[in-house]
Amino acid sequence: MSQEAILVTGAAGGVGSTAHTAIATLLEQGHRVRAMVRKLDARADRLRDMGAEVVVADMLDITAVRAAMQGCSVVYFTMSISPNYLEAAANVAVTAKSLGVKAFVNLSQMTVSQMSETETTSSPQQKQHWLAEQMLRWSGLPVIYLRPTAFFDGMFLLQGAKGIRDDDAIRLPFADGKTSLIAGADVGAAAAAVLANPEPHIGKVYDLTGPQSLTMAQFAQEFSGALGRTIQYVNVPPQIWEAKLHEKPALTPALCIQRRRTACARRAAGIGPDLKIAILQELRDRPIQNSRFLAIFRPGFLAFCRFPRWGLAKPSLVPLFGRFMDQMRGSFSS
Repeated sequence: MSQEAILVTGAAGGVGSTAHTAIATLLEQGHRVRAMVRKLDARADRLRDMGAEVVVADMLDITAVRAAMQGCSVVYFTMSISPNYLEAAANVAVTAKSLGVKAFVNLSQMTVSQMSETETTSSPQQKQHWLAEQMLRWSGLPVIYLRPTAFFDGMFLLQGAKGIRDDDAIRLPFADGKTSLIAGADVGAAAAAVLANPEPHIGKVYDLTGPQSLTMAQFAQEFSGALGRTIQYVNVPPQIWEAKLHEKPALTPALCIQRRRTACARRAAGIGPDLKIAILQELRDRPIQNSRFLAIFRPGFLAFCRFPRWGLAKPSLVPLFGRFMDQMRGSFSS
């Protein structure tokens, strides 16, 4: 394998992070991976234990970004929700252009596929993602665009956990709208595939979805089967649902609420992604079935339910999540 490194930004990640799966897969294949994190903590220790080279850099510090990227031929740009997303994307892109990287894999979101100068959304984060993609197109960088739909992990392991724990209910303002949620591990595996061999994918856009498009009532049925008890879907009025999220701003920042509100409104109105299974299979052997995800993550989901104030920054909980990610990756690759 080439000794040129693959840089993964936002490597520490959180629930639904694609970086963990991508890094683990690339390391298993013998690639050299440099994991860029904002700080050294238990998550960074875990990445180092996996075999990644860990570097500390804030994406808003372009000098630190350049130091972290030196010696890397391929970049995977991934970043959690932030009001500074566009600035961070520009810093990473400018540095990648200056250093002459051979491929730049950009993790965006599927709503961008339906946006333009005349068609936009009310989500500031989605607007920043769209603008970042325009910048990357102007840059002349060899970019590969990954645009996943909403993540199963974030939708249920975090957002829906409290209702399922407290009263066996999924409470969301989706009405009868359908969505094709994708597992973060699938997106990470797709990212690893293009990072390992980027040349055939340069310039391509991959819209990634889960294997099924279901209503929330149908998701509740899948939860019932996996958890061994009846889970119901309760359609919550958007204003009430949003007010509940605003009660705990530390757990759900305003940008997250705005993006979720937009996503729920679009799905309730019947606006959603088309299934893209063929495209996903081009990058991945097979997409993860919802029932399989729930069966493997069942102990982890129950753990999330016991810890409603879940935070991956808590060292005692990091190994728990890591073990489930290992189990998921191993099961899905077998």
